[in-house]
Amino acid sequence: MSKVIRKFFMAWDFEKEENWLNTMSKNGMKLCKVKGCTYTFEECNPGDYQYKLEMLDNYVTSDESKEYIEFLEDTGVEYIGNVLRWVYLRKKTSDGEFELFSNIDSKIAHLMKILRVISFFLCLQIYVGIEDVITCIKDIAAQHIEVKNMVSALPSIIVYILLGIGVYKIGTKIKDLKNKRVLQE
Repeated sequence: MSKVIRKFFMAWDFEKEENWLNTMSKNGMKLCKVKGCTYTFEECNPGDYQYKLEMLDNYVTSDESKEYIEFLEDTGVEYIGNVLRWVYLRKKTSDGEFELFSNIDSKIAHLMKILRVISFFLCLQIYVGIEDVITCIKDIAAQHIEVKNMVSALPSIIVYILLGIGVYKIGTKIKDLKNKRVLQE
């Protein structure tokens, strides 16, 4: 029997998403399909699978990504699906520990990829929405508040804050890994 769950995760919270998928597996549900924020599960033996997410350099339709996914499948990893450049992967728990990144540098490289994408969208949002925000700030400074200016600036401000949080969280993870690398040297 399949079960559909709609759940939203921010890109910088991919580890929370992995943990949730692994908890679902421990509860006897395996991920079979993912589309946007919609996850389709089927029953399985509790703990049968371990899940990992990875952001690829290119979309899954590229030759490079196809080769990489094929390489992973040769090692016992199953490709479940993708959302944009994020791929959803699983491996049987009985096959041993499931790690995609073998060292700190590969973890940092993966986080840098995510950071670049989030930063790109933050810059794009700044470019698109800065005029509304500046108009709103000028209104506030002049003590002349126009509701329509506040309303048009609000979505941009919310997106700035969310993407800023993402940049901060991923940046902090990268910094922590770099500090850990220094300690290991």
